[in-house]
Amino acid sequence: MNILLSANKKDKELLRYSVLLIAIYVSGKFRTDGRDDMRDTPIIMAGKKLSLGVNSNIKHIRRKSDSHLKSRKQQYIYTALVLIGIVLIGAASLVLLTAQREYSNARDEYGQLRELYLAERPIPIGSAPIEEYSSFGNKPSIPADNHTASPMTGLLELNSDFVGWITIEGTMINYPITRGSDNEIYLTTTFCGQINPSGSIFMDYRCGQGFDGPICILYGHNMKDGSMFTSLHEYLDPAFMKAYPDITVTTLDARDLTYRVFDARHTTVKDMIYSLTFPEEEERLLILSTCIAGGNKDARLLIYSRLLTKP
Repeated sequence: MNILLSANKKDKELLRYSVLLIAIYVSGKFRTDGRDDMRDTPIIMAGKKLSLGVNSNIKHIRRKSDSHLKSRKQQYIYTALVLIGIVLIGAASLVLLTAQREYSNARDEYGQLRELYLAERPIPIGSAPIEEYSSFGNKPSIPADNHTASPMTGLLELNSDFVGWITIEGTMINYPITRGSDNEIYLTTTFCGQINPSGSIFMDYRCGQGFDGPICILYGHNMKDGSMFTSLHEYLDPAFMKAYPDITVTTLDARDLTYRVFDARHTTVKDMIYSLTFPEEEERLLILSTCIAGGNKDARLLIYSRLLTKP
């Protein structure tokens, strides 16, 4: 009985304290006078601190989550950029290696052709160096007896479109000349028939009289490695034109034709000279044409020369 009374008494005290705490909290939270300058009670302060701590932890967790998501997004972007960079570098390397291989293949072929030309025509060919190169590879089969009138039978066996050889002292120009059925095939086909951006030095197919006509146009690429007709750009310098004014062409019947350069100028593919409609001239002109590096694909460089020695 005493224990029960004691328990009831403790419950009553606990209830009384609970009501008091609630009253104190309520009195601190809801003010009737509208003022908020009274000091908070310890319990209220403890409640506020607990509430502020919980809110602070929630905000911290949110900030940490947002920061983590942002960091993951940045990491994904960085990884994507790295992968794109690797792909671009790989593609650029492949293009560069392909270009170098094509340049090398063209040098190999034309180096061997120079050796063959020297063997068939042991005459001075200017200052272009003769180097050791690898073998041709597959050669087209052309009957030699179709061209018995020419001493350069070996070159004709390689290509029946062979019409002569051009050399210019002081430059790398030292190449065979072809003439196809149009002005397209030898833009990307070498003398020996290999597909290559270097192409060939070729005569305009409309020049039916060849080097015996009033005007003869030869075409060649402006290559980044300095090969083909790239050296023609040197003629824009008057000092170079004065130092190396002559162009030598050796014909199939072993005639050496010397042309003197007298003009070099920029133009476009719409130039009247490409129409070959000029009236008959007493002078025989040899015109060399090449492209110009830059954005204008129609821009051209023309080198004008006239025949000095007649056949």
